[in-house]
Amino acid sequence: MTTMTMMMGPKQHNLRWVVAWFIACVLLGNHFARDAPGSVERYLTAEPALEKEAHKARVHMSPAQFSATTSAFFVPAIVRPLAAAVATKHVRGGAETVWMVAVVVCLVGHATAAAAYAARSVVGVVTGRMIAGSAYEIVDMLFVGFVAPLYVDDGDSGRWGTASGIINGTTRLGSVAVFACAPAIVDAAGAGGVFYAACAAFIVATGFACATMPAVSAAQAHQDALSNDKRSALDGDDDDDEQEGERLLRIAPANDIDQKAQASTSSSVVEDVRSLSMSWWLFCASGFALYASVVPFWFLGKHLLETRGNVSARNASMLMVVPEGAICLVSMPVGLLVDRWRLSFQARMGIFAGACVALSLAFVSFDVAPHAPIPSVLLLGISYATANALLWASFTDAATSDNLSLAAGILASLLNFGAAAIPGAIALIRASVTSAELADSLALRLLGVCSLSGALFALATASRHRRAVASASEARTRHDDAVNLQEL
Repeated sequence: MTTMTMMMGPKQHNLRWVVAWFIACVLLGNHFARDAPGSVERYLTAEPALEKEAHKARVHMSPAQFSATTSAFFVPAIVRPLAAAVATKHVRGGAETVWMVAVVVCLVGHATAAAAYAARSVVGVVTGRMIAGSAYEIVDMLFVGFVAPLYVDDGDSGRWGTASGIINGTTRLGSVAVFACAPAIVDAAGAGGVFYAACAAFIVATGFACATMPAVSAAQAHQDALSNDKRSALDGDDDDDEQEGERLLRIAPANDIDQKAQASTSSSVVEDVRSLSMSWWLFCASGFALYASVVPFWFLGKHLLETRGNVSARNASMLMVVPEGAICLVSMPVGLLVDRWRLSFQARMGIFAGACVALSLAFVSFDVAPHAPIPSVLLLGISYATANALLWASFTDAATSDNLSLAAGILASLLNFGAAAIPGAIALIRASVTSAELADSLALRLLGVCSLSGALFALATASRHRRAVASASEARTRHDDAVNLQEL
């Protein structure tokens, strides 16, 4: 046990893990409620004359209406997280207040959709989904601003890797639960049962969100009370140069890697954005490329498995669960290993790059060997889960502690923009190419290029950060030498 862990004491140590599990349960409910209505598309869009499908739904809409509903839910996620992050600078209570407001908005949206379904109102269902969609990504991301500091600056590398693994892995159980539970819910209560289940899941999530706030406050108060002692203990540790340099980057007032710009003391959002380092923007580009390569595959993969791989619809659905299931299984072990082995930021980005290369190979395999999809799906699932876990485990090292909420908003908006832009590019490919097989092949190659770009951005991030670590260590050495000379 390190000096730091002993000094923190069991109270704060236990409280922060309570916070992690509470947040994980909130996000599990958020993802279940987000994905559940999508599982009943065929019932909602079935022609009323087709009794076999239509009798299970009280509300009927055209495929175009259903697509519009889906778009209305997801498109706001491109801009809302950034807007919410900006709002934290101007709202009393900061990120905590904005996050809780987003939770309440989501609850209102899911309740509206469920009530509208019971009332057979298509407009009400669409409105409810729009309300929930306006806030779901804020719930998913903004907590980082006030939760992550509980795990960083703890010894050498903190415990954010473990915490993010817990949160990430549990969150994805919400999406997996939709695949597992939706058929039984529909059989028992019709398509409406899914809307009611989504509302119920988010009611439970709201309860966990309310319980999270006092736990966060207690953990923060205990951490603040020990801050001076912790800093003294850290100064007394025998860190190696790289670990010490990384710690200095987290606590230093300047965060521009080139050290040409100091962190802004102004509350201006523009100045806050300018204060973010180049390595942060490269880190964002890595995440952008990762999500741009994988998220479109959720909409493309089942079609490819059925048409090019001759896989049955049922088996294709089961195979498409693998990537989400891999995140549930891989996230926590990766986070634990990051913390236990004290992997440097550069090492994490290097492994991230390797996972992105493996991801590109999975897309190539889908293209050249469509009749053997299982190895491709497994490679895709494991490589994406590893890269995703490392991305979030590295978030607090890429950003700075005084701008975590803004950084989370920027990253969330960029990730969702990539996830929306690439499907648009694939749609253009399909509209421009007459051969469906060639169009699918080009789409897979585009996804492969995106994942390779993620690897290159990650390597650039690691290189830039390495120079920053060296500069911070040299600055500390010069400062110590100057102090020693003054004492002499």
